[in-house]
Amino acid sequence: MSCTNTQYSDVNDSNWPIVRVTLTASPLSNEDLDILFQKMDNLYYREEIFVVIVDLLHANYLIHPSYIYKMVQHMKKMTLYTQTYIACLCLVLDSSAMAQTIDFVKSLREPTIPWHIFCTTTEAENYIVDMLELSVKSL
Repeated sequence: MSCTNTQYSDVNDSNWPIVRVTLTASPLSNEDLDILFQKMDNLYYREEIFVVIVDLLHANYLIHPSYIYKMVQHMKKMTLYTQTYIACLCLVLDSSAMAQTIDFVKSLREPTIPWHIFCTTTEAENYIVDMLELSVKSL
């Protein structure tokens, strides 16, 4: 897969097991969100553990309630896969409104994997590198 993008989102797994998801400033439609979910779901077919960095720095439109509902429903549907294959989810955002949205999503559907919020992609990347190094050392 390596890099799959549309004008609204980018899913890049060229640095596997680190997957980067970037959402653009263009508002997503319900169809765009479905496409993004499908891109992510396709990663499970590898049957390997991976980590995800989601860059939400430009995605203020996710605040819309229909997107929150859609995210929660998708999280419920994919629980077994996320628990099995995603070691950690790092969300990068700099908006208090987006942070409140994420907290609201968490209140509707308690995360089944570790979630961490960062203000910069560098902070998220450093966390992931440290986490992966600890995982390798524990083997």
